[in-house]
Amino acid sequence: MRRLLALVLLLSWVRVERAQVIYPGQTHYLLTDGSAIMNDCPTCDRVSIWEPIHGSFDFVVVQLNPFETALLLTNINFVSADINLPVTRITGSGALSLFTAQPHEVTLDVTIIRSGSAETVHMTNAPAESPRIYPMLCANANEDTPSQTRVYRLRLEAAPIRDLWFSTAVNMNSSIMGSVLHGDLLSNFGTIVKHNAELTERLSIPDGDVGLDAIDIGPRGELFFSTTSNVESIVNGPISHSDIVTSAGRVYLQSAQLLAPFGVDDPEAGLDALHIKADDEIYFSISKDIPRTGATTLHRGDILSSKGRIIRTEANLFSRWTSSAAGIGVDALYVWPNGEIWFSTENDFTSSGGIPISAGDIISDQGYVAFRNSALTGPFNPTDAIADFGLDALAIISDAAANTTPTQIVEFAPVDGGFDLRWESAARVFQVERAATITGPWATVTGLTLDQTAHDDFIGPAAFYRIRQW
Repeated sequence: MRRLLALVLLLSWVRVERAQVIYPGQTHYLLTDGSAIMNDCPTCDRVSIWEPIHGSFDFVVVQLNPFETALLLTNINFVSADINLPVTRITGSGALSLFTAQPHEVTLDVTIIRSGSAETVHMTNAPAESPRIYPMLCANANEDTPSQTRVYRLRLEAAPIRDLWFSTAVNMNSSIMGSVLHGDLLSNFGTIVKHNAELTERLSIPDGDVGLDAIDIGPRGELFFSTTSNVESIVNGPISHSDIVTSAGRVYLQSAQLLAPFGVDDPEAGLDALHIKADDEIYFSISKDIPRTGATTLHRGDILSSKGRIIRTEANLFSRWTSSAAGIGVDALYVWPNGEIWFSTENDFTSSGGIPISAGDIISDQGYVAFRNSALTGPFNPTDAIADFGLDALAIISDAAANTTPTQIVEFAPVDGGFDLRWESAARVFQVERAATITGPWATVTGLTLDQTAHDDFIGPAAFYRIRQW
């Protein structure tokens, strides 16, 4: 039979606005810190406790008619996070409303599996404890049952994340993959995205881990980053820990160029956090306070712009956490399309409300913890007697920040019993998917990749391909 193969390119897209703009199509969410399930017994003489859970779901926008839109939760896949408790698994689906008196109202039909026993329950909305600004989601739901001896309660706090990439401040020993360097770029799914040697290879830096102190993903998958110390490049000469360099072997911006719009030049300012906006404006933080004659001091907790603006002062960034942010610092950051900032800190601190924050945690300027360091490093199963490995760099791949840059297929050819694909695009991250029909369902051919090439060992009679991009 002659094989028929067609190629179709579908791009994820999003309207980048503030507040309650709903992103079309399907958005993948990860549960964040605070998500939990409770097996409550209102009439029992026992204390009911929240059991932490982690996992994911898809948020799907369905246009039912010109006047009605359905917001659905599908592919719910949660599991208990505490290894010292019996495993609880939760699957199912539901619906969400963002435009009611409650911040986010939810109804769920889920199957809860505990100790080998499965039960399907219907859950309805309960008051949310910690409201979020969309696209962040926060909702509570209680089992809809007359029983007074067993009521399941579910607390969902989630963010639109496909993958979260980070680096630690110190080396980590993993029982799964051995030594993990503090210069490696890691995924919260327990994989190494790029080894430190891969990041610095084109910079011609002598062998050895130079550390990773800030990172972001640029067009065509080029990684922009800073090092934790001054290094020497055979090609570029001295590289300061305050400079921005790239995985393509470029010195993108030197410290003096970053700080010039602020009227200062300090080679030891450091570059602790980095976020590149769509218009090439760079948000960053520095590792020390820099006094300025006749102007405001630049603080290590400020979010600065390459255009000479202070985007967020230290006091403003930490205003929901503490009234005294001096000495805490910012070590990594990510800016969401709604303007919310996630960041890690240089030093541990305790909030005004008594919440302990470690330097390896990811927190929000809205006053909540997004991820504890143990949740990020846990998938690596570290064997070190260290409670917190720090967090020096952060990059997030999100459907809420998908990329609409035009993409051109430049090669599509049968090779070695499969097909080679090559494309050209100024987007940052890609994923190739395949389906038997143009309507799907779609299966992944590659994971998230910075490359613009892929090979698929497809041998069936027909297939459609699409490239997703962020």
